[in-house]
Amino acid sequence: MTEPRDPAVSETDDAPSSEGVRVVPETELRTFLIADIRGYTTYTRERGDEAGAALASRFAELVAEVVDQRDGRLLELRGDEALVVFLSARKALRAAMELQSRFAADLPLGVGIGLGYVRWAREVRGLQDEIDRLRAEAARPSVQSWTVRGIVRSLIPKLGAVFLTHEALPGLMDAMTMGFETNDPKLLDGLAAGDPVRFTVRREGEKLILVAIEKVRTP
Repeated sequence: MTEPRDPAVSETDDAPSSEGVRVVPETELRTFLIADIRGYTTYTRERGDEAGAALASRFAELVAEVVDQRDGRLLELRGDEALVVFLSARKALRAAMELQSRFAADLPLGVGIGLGYVRWAREVRGLQDEIDRLRAEAARPSVQSWTVRGIVRSLIPKLGAVFLTHEALPGLMDAMTMGFETNDPKLLDGLAAGDPVRFTVRREGEKLILVAIEKVRTP
């Protein structure tokens, strides 16, 4: 049975573009879902990078599956956090319930739902990032890209995402395990878990985008 649409959503909203990709208007009211793995940082510190990467990868795969089934759109994926937009509150609620029931892990999955505009969600989500960025830029030279070494922990090709245990990115972050997205999923072709790599990430706005990655020999 077809689910009723929210009154604020017109029949022509979110129509696929000529490329077949749903475009979410920035000025239309939508229902948002934010999910995050509670205690992920402590979990990774206590159990190791591989365990943390495996958990984040399982979370990302589950989010991708549920979002696709409920006709949502993934706006952002940041390792242990996801921001998703839905056409209706009903679909968002069902997605939230499914995520929590299927996320089999030692850690709880926090889920929040709210109504607003896409641009509002982006602004609120990026507010703390902007504060952190300004503080960091005041303390270091302006650097737009970093090339370091790491180890592939897992890949999610359909999301264009790879989880890496990597060296410190000088002036930006310590060595850790985290996920990176790329605008060109073909960059991930031929990679497998366990591969030692050299990769480059570039700052685009408030996001770090993977722009190059290659396998390297171990020392």
